[in-house]
Amino acid sequence: MAGKRKRGPGWQPHDTMVKNALSDPALLGSFLERFVPPPVAPLLAGSTIRFCDSEAEGIRRTRRHFDLVVEVVGNDGSFRVQILVEHKSWRDPGSLFQILEYKVALWSRQRRQGRALTPVLPILFYHGETPWGLSGSFQGVYGFSEEFRSVCVDFSPVIVDTASEDESALLDGVASLKTALFLVAMKYARDRERMERAIRKVLEERFRGEVLDPDSVFLVDMLNFYASVFEVDDRSELEQVFGSLFGKEAAMTAVEKIRQEGIETGRMEGRQEGRIEGRQEGRIEGRQEGRIEGRQEGRIEGRQEGRIEGRQEGRMEGSVETREDFVKKLLAKGTMSPEEISRTLDLDLLWVKELADSLRKA
Repeated sequence: MAGKRKRGPGWQPHDTMVKNALSDPALLGSFLERFVPPPVAPLLAGSTIRFCDSEAEGIRRTRRHFDLVVEVVGNDGSFRVQILVEHKSWRDPGSLFQILEYKVALWSRQRRQGRALTPVLPILFYHGETPWGLSGSFQGVYGFSEEFRSVCVDFSPVIVDTASEDESALLDGVASLKTALFLVAMKYARDRERMERAIRKVLEERFRGEVLDPDSVFLVDMLNFYASVFEVDDRSELEQVFGSLFGKEAAMTAVEKIRQEGIETGRMEGRQEGRIEGRQEGRIEGRQEGRIEGRQEGRIEGRQEGRIEGRQEGRMEGSVETREDFVKKLLAKGTMSPEEISRTLDLDLLWVKELADSLRKA
């Protein structure tokens, strides 16, 4: 387990943990039971949950990739609903617009399949450092005036905000050990001591007497997540920490599984994703630089050189930088305005302006 796990676009432990955990049908069922509000919640009892393709075409055949989509069908056929889970680890003002695009993509897929449109219930799962604090409705975010609200789209996703709820309230009504462990792990994903303390409390108080199977895939995911976010690479340290929480046998089994399966594979995939993203970002920056050089040396030659240089810089930057880091760098250079960055990278303008304000205040 040598080598450091890099945080950035290539390796996203928060996203991976959420997707892996909620791909467990039992854990997902418990999660939905806890957070889906009435009058929908009672309908879920005894229904059938089917996982759906996480990719669909939206307007103008644009591909949309979802964190998780399931279809819930009543056993008596009385209802059908699709539940979309979108995960955020930071306060993204464009989240509700993104969810709207996802809803349209799901409905577009249903139409192409010749199906009647079914309701899409969005759940925004947020575990940032500070409470969500943004409006919970689409119209609330975009501030349509009163006279136009009746002719504008509106919806309010279920917002699961681990930062705004204390631990006791977050776990209230959770009937599954794995769901409780998942929630506290995400809530304290930036505080190692509090995560360990919360896990111990769940095991010793809320679910006293229950144990995880030593061969549990969930335990492997938990350990991998813990090791990644807190950059713990020492095998004996991981065995000691998780052994004190889950038992020596379970900890040793989980650590060995990670070793055998190869965390290195994850790092290789992360580097590959970073290169892909870096090329894309590099082309964008390269085109901008190419246009500037092109005015002086000829636009055709300038664009070509800009693309080449942009790709090279983008590969290096994309392997280590997060999206936020990259946007901040563009803002600091001053070659692109927030409006240009928002338009070119397809990012929410309010979020880009927030980053610009934070740089000016620093």
